[in-house]
Amino acid sequence: VYATDLFEHDTAASLVRHYRHLLEQITENATLPIARLRLTTDADIATLHQLGNIPLTAKAPPLSNVVEAFEDQAALHPHAVALVFEDRTLTYGALNTRANRLAHHLVTLGVQPEDRVAIVMDRSLELLVAIVATLKAGAAYVPLDPSWPEARLALTLNDSEAAVVLTQQAHQERTRGATRDEVPVVALDASSTHETVARMGSATPVVNGRSAHSLAYIIYTSGSTGTPKGAGIEHHSIVNRLVWMQRYLGFNSRNRVLQKTPITFDVSVWELLLPLREGAALVIATPDAHRDPVLIYNIMHEQQITTVHFVPPMLEHFIAALPRADSRLLPSLEDVVCSGQELPLRTSRTAADRLPHIVLHNLYGPTEAAVDVTAYTFSPDRKRNSVPIGVPVDNTMA
Repeated sequence: VYATDLFEHDTAASLVRHYRHLLEQITENATLPIARLRLTTDADIATLHQLGNIPLTAKAPPLSNVVEAFEDQAALHPHAVALVFEDRTLTYGALNTRANRLAHHLVTLGVQPEDRVAIVMDRSLELLVAIVATLKAGAAYVPLDPSWPEARLALTLNDSEAAVVLTQQAHQERTRGATRDEVPVVALDASSTHETVARMGSATPVVNGRSAHSLAYIIYTSGSTGTPKGAGIEHHSIVNRLVWMQRYLGFNSRNRVLQKTPITFDVSVWELLLPLREGAALVIATPDAHRDPVLIYNIMHEQQITTVHFVPPMLEHFIAALPRADSRLLPSLEDVVCSGQELPLRTSRTAADRLPHIVLHNLYGPTEAAVDVTAYTFSPDRKRNSVPIGVPVDNTMA
């Protein structure tokens, strides 16, 4: 007997099957430690492995470097808009040239393949130039928050063994105070840096040993359970994630993504790199805009954003702040991606009610597994008491 308004039949049957399996184990061996009792049956485990193996066998893992597709886009569409920040824009050709020159400058500062380049910057055009240049130089970028206490900056800079630190003039003094004396600290918005980088005669890519198995970036944990720890991700892993998302969303060059996640969180990786991989426009939110739902709405409306990410609590605040208009809100918006916390069913239904033309996606995954490992497309018509985390993304084992 079960409450039909809360549970589907298959769910109730599964609960009974698991409970019976638990009891059978106890009756077969009453001295078995509780930690060794299993709710899942052998059939359940076989099903999970089969589900996890479907993407693995169906898709060939992409083995490429994350900047290769961007360089292809820059060559094919040099005049297409790559970045938008406030009233400034940067084309694919211009971004490629600036990143190449900065990559050469990093090499002159001693950066070698597999080195780490720490980035202590607010959202800006220069932030993207720094990230792309670091990857072009064959190094891994280490994003750090300028607002962190100096002690935390020092801890992560030391732990990552950063060879160079890229920052802005507003944060240069604090960053230098947290950095070892022998490590160069470069303010990208300083006139002296502009002059030095501009003197780099070659705007061609750096020729180095970057490969699909090179380290792409290191994201540090929050440190809520102890000392912050860095999770390093190789190029082929994040490329796999980006290739899957392109197909999952039907993402292409006509899309416009709002980049508002702080770069110290792994969600920012796909926000930053997916548009550049596919020739789309990346709209960079002003610093701290991610905390203001009204400002976010205005940017999305003015910039005709098609794809955006929210952590569930912010999605709830964003929906509550939407104008009470009769006409359709944010007509350009197509995909809203949620991750980072559990997505409440009430929030999902409210979003579907206020923005009925969008597709809402619930993604889940640890930083160590290249951002996300499962995905679910929300349907308001299905009878559920929670929002599932979905099925594995490509090449993810259950």
